Amino acid sequence: MIKELTFQTTKKQEIIDITKDIKKILKESKVKNGLLTVYTPHSTASIIINENYDPNICIDLLNALDKLIPSNCWKHDKIDNNGSSHIKAAILSPSETIPISIMSYY
Repeated sequence: MIKELTFQTTKKQEIIDITKDIKKILKESKVKNGLLTVYTPHSTASIIINENYDPNICIDLLNALDKLIPSNCWKHDKIDNNGSSHIKAAILSPSETIPISIMSYY
């Protein structure tokens, strides 16, 4: 089964929690056991698994990535000024594979 979701970002860097969307798809699919792959085909986006209880985690993650991979110093920036976005996405990965069991629904 393949299901496509679309999200609109509003900032240059943004973390969007898609947990509820994924849980809804799982529930509708009636899959009880298996593997779920969440993938983004966009070259400047990534999929990560992290906690979301404290919103500062998202801020800290974005700040850490900015410190590790600064903007405006990459050869690709001459084309569309987003070289750091490509590097960050490549390091974080475009997908996550999650084991699914009946317990995933709770």
